[in-house]
Amino acid sequence: MRPTAPRVALGGLMLESNAFAPPSSEADFRARCYVTGDALLAEARRRPTTIAREMSAFVQTMDLLGPWTPLPTLLTAAEPAGPVDQAFFRAAADAIVAGIITALPLDAVYLSQHGAMLASEDHDPDGDLIERVRQAVGPDAAIVVTLDLHANVSERMVAAADILIGYQTNPHVDMAERGEEAALATRTLLSGVKARAAFRRLPLVPPTVTLLTAEGPYGRAIDYAQRRKREMAGTILNVSVLGGFAFSDSPKCGLSIVVTARDEQSEADALADEIAKKVWSWRREFHNRLTALEGAVALAVARGRDPGLPAVIIAEVADNPGGGAGGNTTWLLAALVSAAARSVLMGAFVDPALAREAHEVGDGGRFLA
Repeated sequence: MRPTAPRVALGGLMLESNAFAPPSSEADFRARCYVTGDALLAEARRRPTTIAREMSAFVQTMDLLGPWTPLPTLLTAAEPAGPVDQAFFRAAADAIVAGIITALPLDAVYLSQHGAMLASEDHDPDGDLIERVRQAVGPDAAIVVTLDLHANVSERMVAAADILIGYQTNPHVDMAERGEEAALATRTLLSGVKARAAFRRLPLVPPTVTLLTAEGPYGRAIDYAQRRKREMAGTILNVSVLGGFAFSDSPKCGLSIVVTARDEQSEADALADEIAKKVWSWRREFHNRLTALEGAVALAVARGRDPGLPAVIIAEVADNPGGGAGGNTTWLLAALVSAAARSVLMGAFVDPALAREAHEVGDGGRFLA
């Protein structure tokens, strides 16, 4: 018999890693979010909160669902950037695992992750952390993990967790709903239901610009998966279609489907195969044709000459700071200057050292970045 107030540990280490950007340091994590122990629990119950919304929603939903004993460890997160420094990752993972060991025995663990994290010496730190948590708590405690839909899911992540729950919206607006779902899933598993997961990774790494969910093949894939989940509500606990993050440049990159069933592995396998086949049939729609640099510059030049034309926004999607890039390439700027474009507002240079050196060189100067 489980106790009436289940003991549930809380933690998380969140980062979306761009393999082509400089490493993320401890300072990057502490600047965004680094909370432990009672402070983590207090912040999760605060409205509004400054921490990951899924963690807050998980805690508040668990509070509503009945008695429980929350046992917070460490929650830390950084803005999208390069791979996490290996030493900091080890220290943070050690802190989470040590907190879990101190809290034993446990009925469940909830981890708030991103899923596309790299470490400077490891392609799968998310899998490493979840696997270490499983080793700490043993086979019987439930492990529930929420993920960004840009997660690159590994076999280790699926094997170590009971259920992986991915976001369903991009831009991301459903973090609270996924935290609530994680709490409901935790209560379901604590009632004695056994999670049976099926994992399918397609040989398809979609460009990030094709992973919006309001329309297009990815939105259709998520809508189809959620409709099938509703139709099989008595059998299926969760269906997550994770688009992945190409700029992680990781062996685990690729659009993946994770289906978690109640008790029956065959049900999870059948639905995962069905969704994978459906998404694979749409694979050519993920090929996105972007405007070439010359065409984009021509649009900007035309707008500068004729203010009556519609305004033009040009995004350098590969060097997007929101996706962990440095925002410091100058190809677009050089092309605009060369074409004598006028009335242009340029932004997103986020490399402080590079900007400082440019100011030192001065107008008209040249230097190598």
